[in-house]
Amino acid sequence: MLTKMFIQNYAIIEELSMNFGDKLNIITGETGAGKSILTGALGLIQGNRADTKVLYDTDKKCIVEAEFDMDSKGIRRLFKSEDIDFEKPVIIRRSIAPSGKSRAFVNDEPVKLSFLKELSTILVDMHRQFDTIGINDEATQIDMLDSFAKTQLAVEKYQGIYQEYRQQKNALQKRLDEESKVKQELDFLEFQFGELDEAAFLEDEQNTLENEVNVLQNADSIIQILSKTNYLLEESDNSIVAQLSELRNEMERLGDVGSDMEGLLHRMINAEEELRDLAHQASNASESIDADPAKLEQRQERLNVLYRLLQKHNKEDLHELLQFQEELHSKIKEYRSFGEDRTNLEASIQKLHSELKLQAKAISDKRQKHIPAFEKKIQSLLVDLGMEHAQFVVDCSDSNELRLWGTDNIQFRFSANPGKAAQALQEVASGGELSRLALSLKSVVAGNMQLGTLIFDEIDTGISGEVSSKMGSILKQLADKHQLISITHSPQIAAKADTHFFIYKLVENQRTYTKVKELDKSGRIIEIAKMLSGDPPSENAKKNAIELIG
Repeated sequence: MLTKMFIQNYAIIEELSMNFGDKLNIITGETGAGKSILTGALGLIQGNRADTKVLYDTDKKCIVEAEFDMDSKGIRRLFKSEDIDFEKPVIIRRSIAPSGKSRAFVNDEPVKLSFLKELSTILVDMHRQFDTIGINDEATQIDMLDSFAKTQLAVEKYQGIYQEYRQQKNALQKRLDEESKVKQELDFLEFQFGELDEAAFLEDEQNTLENEVNVLQNADSIIQILSKTNYLLEESDNSIVAQLSELRNEMERLGDVGSDMEGLLHRMINAEEELRDLAHQASNASESIDADPAKLEQRQERLNVLYRLLQKHNKEDLHELLQFQEELHSKIKEYRSFGEDRTNLEASIQKLHSELKLQAKAISDKRQKHIPAFEKKIQSLLVDLGMEHAQFVVDCSDSNELRLWGTDNIQFRFSANPGKAAQALQEVASGGELSRLALSLKSVVAGNMQLGTLIFDEIDTGISGEVSSKMGSILKQLADKHQLISITHSPQIAAKADTHFFIYKLVENQRTYTKVKELDKSGRIIEIAKMLSGDPPSENAKKNAIELIG
């Protein structure tokens, strides 16, 4: 509900404020006084673009502010998307500087115009001549039909599943796109892994191989040195061990000659034993070395394979290479699971598809059951609004395709003249006829459909007094369920007001100003009487105005 509106320095409005009622708000006034300027200013709140041409005083900025007392899941979702804390009232403000810079705020938080446009579609439902305010949009038409058929809850349940269905289909498409890339990468990964797996290196094999190759490459020299070691230590005629043994024997023959000699003897005995052992180990080591060229070639070849793989994969050592091999194995396992995941996803999508088809069929059956009554109700209201030959038809066909609201294709068709086939609404030329159709539609669905503030701008143009009276009654009934603002030239409609504003011009110091005032009952009688007979109004016009107000 629009509760307040403040306009400053816009067009011929220097400054004005309006506090709207929660039912039928009527705006009347002199021709050219600025009634349509109000809707233009409200357009800024709705996110329309503007420039400095709208400035009343080109040295000051223009400000338009509107306050709404409204709450809904849609509004809260929008606020969350912009990271704005929701609180009531919702206050929208637009400012246009003399430089042309425009700024927009919602509850004092700066926002983009695109956000205002989206928010205003929930807060305000404005209708002007030749403007079908979205009633030619299929989604809006389906919402209207669903509100009449009371299928909203079924559609909401369907849409919850449909969103999951769409998400899974998108996930499947993403998975399929990834699979084509994964297939190529998997082939390469498997080739890399296969090469490493075939090599089958062990954790410590690099050190072992390098040591073996080093020994095999130097086998002859090592055998020669070991043999010489054994020969000099023990095998030669004058070996080191023999000489040491002779010294030990001589020292033993001295007998007990003091602790110092005893210590030397003990060390000599140990040295002799150590050198004998060293000679035996050198001999054994010499015999164990196999100077086999074939074995050297085999070990060198395997080591070359290792070095090549290290260089190929840019790894420092075997430990890093084996880690890389494990990473390849994990990635291959992950990629191979894509097919299994896709199969599960396809099965889930098919299950959701079947469930949605069943629900869409039930929704469609209920819609089609209520279409005749919906058409009849709209046509009855159109007759009341002076279109006794009007045709209103709802075409409903099965698209055989799952959509946000089911599988139905819905199209409202309309004709105001006898003998002319009903056409899609966007093909209907008369703004007045469409205005009356829009009023009829909204009147029928108002009780069951959440609507923002309904604003009708001169939809009474070109209709008779009797039809205006019926239109006023429809507006009055509609306003019992939704706040409604109507700019009108019709005294019959103005008489139905719960709150009546009068727009007028004031000329001071050769400047024209637009002013607004809320009329009390006596003021309303005078204003409606003027609308009936002119200014000043006749006594009969005043009496007629009193009767109209009731």
